[in-house]
Amino acid sequence: MFLTILEFAGVTLGVKFALGLALIYFLFPADGRCSACDGETVPLRAGRGLRTVGRVLRVERRWCLHCGETMMTRRAGSPPVQPGPVEQPQERNAA
Repeated sequence: MFLTILEFAGVTLGVKFALGLALIYFLFPADGRCSACDGETVPLRAGRGLRTVGRVLRVERRWCLHCGETMMTRRAGSPPVQPGPVEQPQERNAA
């Protein structure tokens, strides 16, 4: 009986914790714009441990160039590369 109550409490709290983390994650902005002044931001280089955690959670710290605010953002996937026309090298005439 006690084990059943413990499992129920663990599952209930675990689900609440997971939903809370998901909500916090989706509250982070996904674009590279500052939420305060709508300026451009640049990613900050994190330490080794934070870089690993950020890579797993897909978040990064960014710094605004205009107002100097530091913020957390969701890391957007890199845009797909569109293949362009391939230029052929010009042959030189040996004269």
